[in-house]
Amino acid sequence: MMLLISSFVASLDGFIIGIGLKGNRIQLTYKEFFILFFENIILYSILLFLYSFLQFQFITNFISTLFYLILAFLSFRNKEEETTIFSKKLNLLSCFFLTLSHSMDGVLVSLGFVYEYPLGIIVFLFSFMAVLLIVLGYFFANTFSMPKKSNYISAFLFLLLAIWNHFF
Repeated sequence: MMLLISSFVASLDGFIIGIGLKGNRIQLTYKEFFILFFENIILYSILLFLYSFLQFQFITNFISTLFYLILAFLSFRNKEEETTIFSKKLNLLSCFFLTLSHSMDGVLVSLGFVYEYPLGIIVFLFSFMAVLLIVLGYFFANTFSMPKKSNYISAFLFLLLAIWNHFF
């Protein structure tokens, strides 16, 4: 259950990214969503496999709680920035950078589960959740306005995960 909750919270910013893409009138097709999904799978697979293969042990319960607290702090301090989009479609390189920036917190969170669950389940769940929340944010952007205090919501959820992770 903690794996599912962690993948959801680590990917929650994808919902806001989806709303932002729709708000900037970026046209996304199913092709781009599949590209994002496969790029997520490749990124998670490589990084989690290396962590597992090299038998790193630096993600302990204390370290993962610390990661959650750092992510909560960074989410809290995150300022809304004005971005300029030059293209109304995402190309392969843009999809890659979007995947890379969106999934780094998910990779850090997923490292804590490498020795508890099979890598395939972790990779699929975190990749699926990342893209699912982008898709939901993109398709339901008209019903939701861009949350003004989305960084507070993310910070609160990461703080709850830190408490849950440390005590349970």
